[in-house]
Amino acid sequence: MEVELITVFDVVESGYTTWWFASVGLIFFVVCNLTFLLPELAKKFNVDLSQSPWNPANHLVILTIALVFSFFWTLISFFITYAEYAHFRDVVLEDSCEMVEGKVENFNPMPWDGHQNETFRVQDVEFAYSDFDATNAFNNTKSHGGPIKAGLHVRICYTPTDTVNRILRLEIAKK
Repeated sequence: MEVELITVFDVVESGYTTWWFASVGLIFFVVCNLTFLLPELAKKFNVDLSQSPWNPANHLVILTIALVFSFFWTLISFFITYAEYAHFRDVVLEDSCEMVEGKVENFNPMPWDGHQNETFRVQDVEFAYSDFDATNAFNNTKSHGGPIKAGLHVRICYTPTDTVNRILRLEIAKK
């Protein structure tokens, strides 16, 4: 008897989801730039910032370091996270991912507040992930509404990385 499966996650369909990680640096970069512009805006509105702790002249070195750091954070984190997404997408589109199908065994859910990965095994392949990982692969834990549970029949397209098997497509038994 063949099990009917439905796709609940596909990295190709979900798209580039870790854009938010790079945007943290971008927001900080914008705030730093606005702080540099603050004296000009103050002059325009006749506000005296000379004694204010917000005067960028008082914090020029720190502000410059923050500006440079936020610029490189944004640039590097975008390239790293987008490269991961592009790699995962290509693995799925080229149908070169590893496949495993069977029942979820040794399921250990992540607590709601995190502090450990959710883990399970299908046949002899182990998986671990967390909602708190900045990854484009599947990372939706049971405690945050994820579909994985003990005994569930699944088919997983995955790619091994240096540290963990990343789930690129997850299909579960139709109820």
